Amino acid sequence: MKVRLKAKFFFDNGEVKRVVWTISDPTVIYGSPSKPVKTVLTTVKDVQDEFQKSFRKLHKEGEVFTVAGIGGDLSGVHFNKVSYWTLKVEEIGEEEDKSNHVLAPMKDEI
Repeated sequence: MKVRLKAKFFFDNGEVKRVVWTISDPTVIYGSPSKPVKTVLTTVKDVQDEFQKSFRKLHKEGEVFTVAGIGGDLSGVHFNKVSYWTLKVEEIGEEEDKSNHVLAPMKDEI
């Protein structure tokens, strides 16, 4: 399964940024480094739930969420400045993936 994630981050200063990225075969790794447990996320709802859980944790701890772009450059969102966010996950086909890693001021609706 390949999914596209679209997130809008609403900052305390009124700024809105959009991040769009794709993931092939989404997985979650739990446990310790010596005994990792890998779980494959099989539905769009599972992916949405896991990212919402991760975003809540990053927000609570004031961490930075980063996404690697095409050239390997990183885009980040500082959660200590985020008031709230929205997240949409959709399943896509191979032909739809055009490396849509974006961090930009919000101009379009998700």
